[in-house]
Amino acid sequence: MRRLIAFALLLFAPVVVEGCHSDSVTNPAESAVGTFTLASVDGGPLPMLIIGGEPKLEVLSDELTFTPTGTFIQNTTFRFTEAGVPSVEAHAELGTFTLTGTQLTIHFTSDNSTTNATLSGDRITVTGQGHALVYVRH
Repeated sequence: MRRLIAFALLLFAPVVVEGCHSDSVTNPAESAVGTFTLASVDGGPLPMLIIGGEPKLEVLSDELTFTPTGTFIQNTTFRFTEAGVPSVEAHAELGTFTLTGTQLTIHFTSDNSTTNATLSGDRITVTGQGHALVYVRH
């Protein structure tokens, strides 16, 4: 199951990897600090189907927590169903972030990848690979 989740992370991460970039960096504490929960994928509710069929892999929840020091943690909960038997596994990612205007750049330390998103008030929008993910601050 761990290999399938690792594969799903490779599929899921590119959805979050596309965006814009600018050269003017602001203090991350100004408006990005807080916890944002994945509220919708392509306008619909969770779960997000990553792999259909047998076995099936879904994202049940995803949460991004940004700190005033420019670090973040992402906590994702997956459901893996094989032969009709579901199991749930949590996965955490750590990294750093910067805010440039409304563009949020997230750097994952585990694989050195970078994700760009748009911050608008209490919403983070991530688009790419034909999907739109909306996170809401709570």
